[in-house]
Amino acid sequence: MKKLCNECGKDKELKDFPNHIDGKFGVTKKCKICTRIYKKIYRSQPHIKKQIKDYNTANRKKRNTYYREWNKNPKRKEWMRNYNRQHKLKKNYNLTLEDFNNMLKKQQNSCAICNNVFKSGARYIHVDHCHKTNKVRGLLCPYCNVGIGNFFDKQHLLNKAIKYLDKSQRGV
Repeated sequence: MKKLCNECGKDKELKDFPNHIDGKFGVTKKCKICTRIYKKIYRSQPHIKKQIKDYNTANRKKRNTYYREWNKNPKRKEWMRNYNRQHKLKKNYNLTLEDFNNMLKKQQNSCAICNNVFKSGARYIHVDHCHKTNKVRGLLCPYCNVGIGNFFDKQHLLNKAIKYLDKSQRGV
């Protein structure tokens, strides 16, 4: 479904508008880009900057107490870890967490090269991708990921390394 932005006049998808409980279709009248520009201009005005600074100074203790309590919450750490993982996957590889988990399941929770099993909740699983096309190839352990990276993703160098290892193992 599409909606017209009141600011730029462009027809955009609903996902391109900030959520708003009272807005038509549950979104604001301005798209996210126009809202960001408006806020930047608004907050750069000298009298608004002063108001923000005064508010922050007056409520510093209250804010610090709130954030201290929020940081103590054990659920927060898990929530932040999941949020950061989702954001990084989407931003860097255009993958959803569901896509990532499906890949993990397809690889039987192990590295695509060495087949070492990943520990549950592991944070060291690397998404291997082609640097030219940005296409995701699989999930790797740190050692295999660095190994491929050191060979610059070039097969002929990897083949040379294999020949080198074969030659040295045979004692030739």
